[in-house]
Amino acid sequence: MGNKQEKETSKLSAMLTAKCPYCRSEKMFKYPAYSTKFNQMHKNCPKCGGNLSPEPGFYFGASYVSYGVNVAIMIAFFVATYVLYDPKEVWVYFLVIFPPIFILLPVNFRISRSIYLHLFGGVDYDPDLAKQNPTSNENKA
Repeated sequence: MGNKQEKETSKLSAMLTAKCPYCRSEKMFKYPAYSTKFNQMHKNCPKCGGNLSPEPGFYFGASYVSYGVNVAIMIAFFVATYVLYDPKEVWVYFLVIFPPIFILLPVNFRISRSIYLHLFGGVDYDPDLAKQNPTSNENKA
């Protein structure tokens, strides 16, 4: 019990926080979500050297995940609007539903890519990689 200092990150937590699927300790993206470069990913994990770009065009499939996330957000806001206010005009629903979709676009982009890589990237988590020193991966391609 005394040797385990770092808490292991769950797969769900790693997906939702866009952490590397190999070591679950380093971020997949280079910049913060609400910067102009929100879509730039590391090619390899800075800590373990894991490949975050398995093949050209791999992340095209993440658009289906993104679609599902957007539909879930729309349904949640529609139901909340209907239950709380029950507006009679359709434009009120549009006014309530679409701003969160645009505001959450960078977050949705990142989560969709992360979920897609974790579920369909053929990546196995290795807890020993999380303990590895990042400088030992300089020669790893």
